[in-house]
Amino acid sequence: MKFISSTKVTIATEIPELAKKVFVAAKIMRTSDEDQELSLEFTDGTSFSYSCSSKVVAEVSVYRGGVGEKEIIRGFKVGG
Repeated sequence: MKFISSTKVTIATEIPELAKKVFVAAKIMRTSDEDQELSLEFTDGTSFSYSCSSKVVAEVSVYRGGVGEKEIIRGFKVGG
């Protein structure tokens, strides 16, 4: 998964198993007030589902900077 930092966040994921497949049905379902799910059914009998949640999660880290890669001292995840 690739994250691009800017005022607009882009998340891109490639799924090679879905390349060149043809879908016959697509459903978008609200599973709760915060969650949605996308379901695709393909002509070969396989299916794909994607769940998305709008819950707020904050991931922060304490790190030592400098030249090259930063050294993560400790990471925190809050929420979710």
